[in-house]
Amino acid sequence: MNFIVIITLLSLLSYSSSFSFNVTSKKQCDTFELNWSGAKQGSVSFVAIPNGNPPDESKPDRVLVAQDIGDDVSGTYKFDRWPMAEGVNFTVTMSDGTGFGAGGTSDILVTELGDAPYYCGYSGNLAFSFYAEPEKNWDSCQTISLHPINKTTDSAFDYYAISPNSKPEHIERVTDNSAIVDYKFTQPVGSQVIIFATSEEGGVQYSSGGSSQITTLGKGDDTSCVKDLEPSPTDRAAPTNTGGSGSGDLSGGEKAGAAVGSILGAAALIGAIVAFIIFRRKKSAENHEHAQKVKNDHGYNSEFDEGLDGSYTPYVMNPGSHYTSSHHQLPTETQGLTETDVNRNSYSNATIPASPSTGGLLLGSNPKRRSGHQQQESTISKEPRYHTDAGPYVVHNDNDDDALVDVPPAYNFDGPNNHEHRT
Repeated sequence: MNFIVIITLLSLLSYSSSFSFNVTSKKQCDTFELNWSGAKQGSVSFVAIPNGNPPDESKPDRVLVAQDIGDDVSGTYKFDRWPMAEGVNFTVTMSDGTGFGAGGTSDILVTELGDAPYYCGYSGNLAFSFYAEPEKNWDSCQTISLHPINKTTDSAFDYYAISPNSKPEHIERVTDNSAIVDYKFTQPVGSQVIIFATSEEGGVQYSSGGSSQITTLGKGDDTSCVKDLEPSPTDRAAPTNTGGSGSGDLSGGEKAGAAVGSILGAAALIGAIVAFIIFRRKKSAENHEHAQKVKNDHGYNSEFDEGLDGSYTPYVMNPGSHYTSSHHQLPTETQGLTETDVNRNSYSNATIPASPSTGGLLLGSNPKRRSGHQQQESTISKEPRYHTDAGPYVVHNDNDDDALVDVPPAYNFDGPNNHEHRT
């Protein structure tokens, strides 16, 4: 049980420390706001990529926004004059010191109308760019080629394949400004994909190489290379459903955490139930064994009684079919059997065994009682008759345990002349 608890706690701690974010506001020429947590090892940044067309800083519906926002583990960032026009679709990818896209990519978001009376304009910068061949109509397992444009510095740069609600796939690091890179799509049919380029020089807001327009993969002649997307800690829908609406559904990390928590919680519950059943069966077996020893008077001693819960079922004796009584008594004190009692209460075909000292003896029903020369029959009683043990007594002048002697049980079967009849 402790092992299961430890695994559960470790899983929850691991999930709670993952790098994720959430966009809470996105208004034209107004506030863009996001919250993040779990960032590690250095600078935190985000890239917002418009989905309609390749980025173009001169057009408001094609502005790519890349921003370094500090090195805090968690926090809130506000962009006061969001440059994307109302209705523009875009995705946000977040990074930290561990690498590009460590925080994953959001679902497709839509810029909303802000409070500004006019469009605010924005001056951006693309350090270089590239183009893909073919430019569109991509299929799963198809290979395209990527060609850099206007790359003038000697710094290396990287290509990434970005899909909504998933972590970016690193394509290749390039050190030759004229190198052509081939890339085969392994995303499932129907996935939406953007090719993005960025340099490691000067931070993402000064080194972005732009992106392709977003494209939905078709089904080609070969789909044998297809593999699942890696879920994003920030995804707002299933990673294979990349045409989402930007709604506030559970993120992929939350879904994974809930699934792991449910499985481990169910395992812990099952373990607890099994342990309880085993304990109860063991306890029941001990009680049954003790009751059998009491019943058969085999090896019984008082030490057995310690630690056992509950009462023990007394054994039943059927004293013969010729004894009846019209009275049903529960003796309240110990009474001795006199010679007169013995003569007056006779039994046929019945022998009363010695009673164990742990409880009363249940007598059988349907007795008959004889008194003098007259025999009276009574209605058959279904109520039990009990006796009270005299209990052990101590032989005087001897303090040994061996001096404890069981006194035979006393029974009282007085007739109607001595006791009031019970109805």
